[in-house]
Amino acid sequence: FINSSDNCGLATFNSGLTFTPNNTGAAQPFPAAEGNSNILRVFKCDDLTINVGTIPVTLLVTDQSGNTANCVANVTVLDVTAPVITCPATQTIAKGPTCTNILTDLRALVTATDACGPITITQLPAAGSIISADVANLPITMTATDGSGNSSTCTFTVQFRDQTPPVITGCPSNFIVTTGVGNTNCQTMVLWTPPTVSDNCSPILGTTQLTSTHIPGQQFFVGVTTVTYTATDVAGNTATCSFTVTVIDNTIPTINCNSPGPKTVSPTASCTYTHSSGSWDASGSDNCIPLIAANYTLTGATTGTGSGLNGKVFNLGTTTVTWTAVDQSTNSTTCSFTVTVVDITVPTITCPATVNVNTNAAGCKASVPGASTTPVTGDNCAVTLIEWSVSGATPISSGLGNLGTYTFNVGTSLVTYRVSDAAGNSTICSFNVLVTNAVAGAISGTSTVAQNASTTSTITFTGSGGQAPYTFTYNLNGGATQTLSTIGLSSVTTVAQSNASLGVFNYNLLSVTDANGCAGTVTPPSVATITVVMGTPDLTNSQFFTTTQIAAGGTINEVVAIRNVGSAATSGPIVFTVTNYGPLTGLSAASNNNATVTIGFTTYTLDNANWTITSSASALTFTSNAGVFINPGSIKFLGIRITRAAGANGSVTHSSTIPGGTGGGETPTNNNSISNTLLKN
Repeated sequence: FINSSDNCGLATFNSGLTFTPNNTGAAQPFPAAEGNSNILRVFKCDDLTINVGTIPVTLLVTDQSGNTANCVANVTVLDVTAPVITCPATQTIAKGPTCTNILTDLRALVTATDACGPITITQLPAAGSIISADVANLPITMTATDGSGNSSTCTFTVQFRDQTPPVITGCPSNFIVTTGVGNTNCQTMVLWTPPTVSDNCSPILGTTQLTSTHIPGQQFFVGVTTVTYTATDVAGNTATCSFTVTVIDNTIPTINCNSPGPKTVSPTASCTYTHSSGSWDASGSDNCIPLIAANYTLTGATTGTGSGLNGKVFNLGTTTVTWTAVDQSTNSTTCSFTVTVVDITVPTITCPATVNVNTNAAGCKASVPGASTTPVTGDNCAVTLIEWSVSGATPISSGLGNLGTYTFNVGTSLVTYRVSDAAGNSTICSFNVLVTNAVAGAISGTSTVAQNASTTSTITFTGSGGQAPYTFTYNLNGGATQTLSTIGLSSVTTVAQSNASLGVFNYNLLSVTDANGCAGTVTPPSVATITVVMGTPDLTNSQFFTTTQIAAGGTINEVVAIRNVGSAATSGPIVFTVTNYGPLTGLSAASNNNATVTIGFTTYTLDNANWTITSSASALTFTSNAGVFINPGSIKFLGIRITRAAGANGSVTHSSTIPGGTGGGETPTNNNSISNTLLKN
């Protein structure tokens, strides 16, 4: 503090009050004065920045009148603050190779600060101190001292731990051993010398333990087993060493073909044998269980592999079945037997029924299609050979395969087939081929003709059977032999006989031959006769009644059909008379003026309107009007209604006449007259 006073009381002490710190630098103003005394003013100078040590301070005081006074004061600054020091957390240091330690310098782990510095740090115990094996935890004290002798301390712990693993020496090498031939077990014993162990802290701190997953003399199974030794010291540090024991199975398995002898079987319908009953499977055993596989291999007639024979299909022939047992180590052994499939089944054959055929080939033979002579064959195995032979009416012959299309002679021929399979089994069947010479000739045309009915009459020669064209020989009324033939595939030919001359003309058929030269038979009658007689009318008539019975007071309808059977149209007029109804009395005839009339199931269209009709007690006459003609082959229908007055039921006898001279224009014209009596019962 600075004391000042003035005789004049109040004054401005701040004004002009300066000091020079440490006698160096420019004068600095003092901080503001404190207190109210006009005599004593107290000044604080603790706000001045002054280094540690003693410095002179010159003080100048000026009053209100400008009067000044000064003095010099020594200011001494002292460092009384201790440094700040911070220790680390607990530190762990591994024990050395002999389980002891030499303490290292740990000061670098400490942090220390001081306002005035410098700082000196010391460690207790000092670096280089020997730490015995039994020391586990050691307190370390660190001290920080500044230049003024102020000091601070802190403490932390150093843990000495055994972190060095044990050392295993003499670990055995890998072993490779076998079960041995004939060994019934799938394992073997293995001996070895156990390794040794050492440790930096054993036995100082305790004994190091050595353990193993297996022990010498132990039985090892087939395969690779790892044996591991583990060393553990008191501190829990471990070390391991390992080696492998490889046991190889060199023991061959056993196998038994339960049905070892050769087997002979017959095939089924597919020419194969399917094994489905009993057991041909093999059984096996091995020192190492389970046996991996017992499989078969088929060679010979049948090939393949598998694990079971039930359901296996065997081909025809001999197959060798080899069973192989394989264990897990691929040791194997085999057994075998044979299966022979022998075909003893006879083939089947069915021949056709008797083949009946007519001659149809040259030389009066028959060519029979193969489809008609082919048998049906079958076999559980394939038919390998077909043989045939022909005998009888056809010359003996034979061949291989189906007969095919074959030519047979007339008569009965025996066809025999033999079929065989690859095993030599065979069977036969036979059937007949009956060849009939069916060539025949017939003659027709017998008739009695009017001299002028037509220009000629026709004699027809007809061939049948065999093959057209046909050739015929004949004579007329026993005269010279004549020949004629059909044309192409036609079976019919004709001869014209003139009707100009009256007489009897006999055509005698002598023989017939077909295109293949096969002579046939003549079918009776072998004679066709044309009898030429005097001419017949060109116009004919027919009557159709609804009934032939007529009751008293009853009526029936009649239709008269007038036909022109001549070769020319009528020249007209045509007169048609119906007379002589009988034997009943009281009958009368009149024109039916209806347009149509039905008799039975036939409806006739009547032409009455074009005719003039007159009647009398005994006759009904129709006369064609002008322009009415009947062409050749045409018909005119005329309707008549017959009525009975009294009397019993009875039949009607009807007579009709077409007078001569009313027909066609051929000569003579008198042949147009006709008298026709019909009895309707």
